[in-house]
Formats: sequence, C-alpha cells, structure tokens
Amino acid sequence: MTEALGKLKPAWVVRSSSTAEDSKSLAFPGLFTTLLDLTDVRSALDAIEQVAGSVNSSTVRNYVAYHDIAADEIQMAVLVQTMVPATAAGVSFSRDPITGAPDVVIEANYGLGETVVDGSVTPDSVTVKADGSIAERRTGSKRVKVITTTLDARVRRIETSPLERSDDVLSDLAAQKIAQATRDIEQYLEVAVDVEWAFVGDDLHILQARPITVSAPADQTPRSLSP
Repeated sequence: MTEALGKLKPAWVVRSSSTAEDSKSLAFPGLFTTLLDLTDVRSALDAIEQVAGSVNSSTVRNYVAYHDIAADEIQMAVLVQTMVPATAAGVSFSRDPITGAPDVVIEANYGLGETVVDGSVTPDSVTVKADGSIAERRTGSKRVKVITTTLDARVRRIETSPLERSDDVLSDLAAQKIAQATRDIEQYLEVAVDVEWAFVGDDLHILQARPITVSAPADQTPRSLSP
C-alpha cells in the first residue's frame, strides 16, 4: 500500500467506489466518505480505512434498508487520486437525469467540486445539445466555494464575491468541452453516465464516471472505465 501511494504525487484524495453507488438503478448521494488534501502516508492510510468503513455507517444501513437491499451485497473499493487544484469543478450528465433527453446537463461552481456534489450550494447549470449548442443556462447563487491554498489550512471553504455569484462559472467553450468529454465516456461505457470533472485553468480533468438512472434501453450494460 505504501509503495503504491509513493507512485502518486501528493496531496491525495481518498474516495469511495462501491458496487451500489456505481449501479444504474440506485445512487448513494453523499453517504460514503471522501477525504481531501492528504499529504502524508499515515493520514492517507487512515483515510483509506475510514472510507472503507463508511459502508457500515448507520446512515448507509438505513438507506439500504429503505431500498430493500441486503447490506452484505454492497462491495466497497477505495480510490486514491492525486488532488486536482481545481479552479472550477462539478458534475455532468450525458442524458438529462430527469427526462432522459440526449442533452448533456452540467452543474458547476468555482474551486473544488465538493460544494456541487454535497448539495451545499445552488450551482450554475448549463445544458448542451447534441450539436454542441447551448440550450439553456441558469446562474446559481454559488454563495460559497472550496479552494486550495498555500496556507496551513490548505483546503478552505469561503464565501464567493458578489461578482462571482452573478457571473457564469463556465464559458460556452468550457461547457462544450465538458459535454464532448461526457458524450465520449458514454459512448465508451455504452451507458448514460454521471461524470465528475474539474478545470485547472483551461485544462479539463475527468475525476470519476458512473452510470446514472435515466430513461434508457433496458439492455444497456455498463463496461468498466479504466483508471
């Protein structure tokens, strides 16, 4: 384990990837632990144990019981990634997650994607049609953002400025770049996907992809996305 960590540049992110949350029929929104900005091996090893153990939390047990899932059917993998010092981040859906329409729906905020994933802000929303045109924009309030700094508290949650709240996080070009990458992943996996992405300046990074529940043909069987 220590040898494997040594092959990744710190700081690290430790996150979950369970068989349940990666299914097409059910999501586990924010129920499993993700830990950011781990800079030493001991902290990373402790984080791996904590993330793996989150599958047995009371919140998860209540959730699986409500959905009539046997707890022992859930298998947990733990991912360790080099943390991306994102200037903007969020999620994208290769199909509209409500209607199943073939439009890419993007949600975005400044900084790291934590605020979008955990639902603590109203993010910007951009819908990109199959021909690449912008179908709809909604500017969210985005009252806070999570950023990386060079100070002792390397990851900080701070308020956004009035200008940031009124402005769009993504340009049309950035939204189109995310949309194309999201469609490429859907084509490769052969299933509609929910993608976590981040920009560092103009460079787009794909952090995670998983199937989403949409109105899709029943015979779609997801392939695995190699790390």
